[in-house]
Amino acid sequence: MALRLDGYIRVSRIGGREGEGYISPAVQREAIEAYARELGGVIVAWHDDQDFSGGNTSRPGFQSMLARLLAGESDGIIVMKIDRFSRSTADGLAIVKEILDRDQVFAACHERIDPKTKEGRYMLRQFLSNAEYFLDQITESWDTAKARAIANGKHIGPTPVGYLKVEPVPSKPTHISPVDAAASGGSTVPGMLVPRPVYGPAITELFVRAATGRYGDTALARWMTEAAAREGGAAWNPSEVRRWLRGRVYLGEVKYGSLVNTDAHAALTTPKLWKRCQREPCEQRRAPSPFLLKGLIRCAACRYAMGGQTNGGADGDTPIYGCRRGSRGCPSPSVIVAKRIEGFVLAEVEARQHGLLLGQFDVDVEDEKAIESFDLAAEEVDTFVADVGARRLMGEITWQEGLRTRVAERERLLPARDTALVRMRSRQLAEISVQDLERHALRDLLAGMIQHVLIRRGGRGAGADERALIIWSDDERTIDFPGPHRAGPYEPVGW
Repeated sequence: MALRLDGYIRVSRIGGREGEGYISPAVQREAIEAYARELGGVIVAWHDDQDFSGGNTSRPGFQSMLARLLAGESDGIIVMKIDRFSRSTADGLAIVKEILDRDQVFAACHERIDPKTKEGRYMLRQFLSNAEYFLDQITESWDTAKARAIANGKHIGPTPVGYLKVEPVPSKPTHISPVDAAASGGSTVPGMLVPRPVYGPAITELFVRAATGRYGDTALARWMTEAAAREGGAAWNPSEVRRWLRGRVYLGEVKYGSLVNTDAHAALTTPKLWKRCQREPCEQRRAPSPFLLKGLIRCAACRYAMGGQTNGGADGDTPIYGCRRGSRGCPSPSVIVAKRIEGFVLAEVEARQHGLLLGQFDVDVEDEKAIESFDLAAEEVDTFVADVGARRLMGEITWQEGLRTRVAERERLLPARDTALVRMRSRQLAEISVQDLERHALRDLLAGMIQHVLIRRGGRGAGADERALIIWSDDERTIDFPGPHRAGPYEPVGW
């Protein structure tokens, strides 16, 4: 009975170019089939790993082959060369030992060794060691090439929005005009980034807008689409905007792993603006509720929260908010169509925002100065603390006095900075259109501006303005509501 053998093929390619020891799949397949016939076997399954290094064992085809061997679905494997199987001495020897311990076949067309003998095991160890050494050489050469590229200011990876990359081949249609090259300082080093017309200035302005704190990611994406739409005219996404604002490439940096060049190309923003655009990563939120006022809307008769229902109304298919305590003591349970009350509340929010905006003084310049002064003082403290040489020269006592002076100046400027941030946040809320906000952000806005929305029953045709009372966050009235350890009954809220 013929041996059931699996054929394993591995091809290494990097960036579409032929990589180390490239042997085409067709050549490997022919050699494996011929050697299988010599061994009195037949190939019953093929496993092919493209663009995978032999230095790891997490290759999908490789793992599929090992699984078949472990399950006894094959009598052994054949590879073109031992380095196609593995470039790790430890991993390769361990796996071959497991194969031989199950009395299965391991064969390599090129080396033609028998690892069941001590001589064969010695040769296998040598071939695997050579393969691992060659991989180490490749890795070292690759790291050296990347270090040299980063030092020369070359960007590795996709070209960021706002830049163009200098083409390495003059015969190809170039992306860099003489004007653009001159604007970048005249440099035409292949792989270097230069600002792209229209998109570069748009990214610069995007950072300016984001740094004010007035615009959310959705509004910024909308503005970017108007200023410099994606090629083809498609809109930019808020997630793309957030990724750009985190990108240090716009500070003129290029980075690859631990390699960094902080002065590689023309920056599209300043460190100060970039810093202001950063925000702490937050946890993934749950999907937003279809009911915008969930947790805010209450029945005025019993003061308990009203729940949202998607199957209300006369047609049984209209979303509504309804009091659920009709049979549990509510004297006059309220029901209102969700679209009607949500539209009313959003209109009231926008009207209130407009009033806040009209009441604001134009203190943008003073606020910017207050924030900038604090930032400079804080930066002075950080720089002073980090300057070990100054501390050694000044002496500990003098250095401590200098530190106290700088910290005191920073603390003196802190209240003005905080006041400026509050005013900027107030203007931000006043200038944000509810149409610009995503569902989560809109919920946050409502929760920040509103304590409760009370609903009372009304006659036929009564509008939401007659039935709803919005209690704003700055309302100083004390109205008691049910909560943990505070059960009703309560008197109805009247107005």
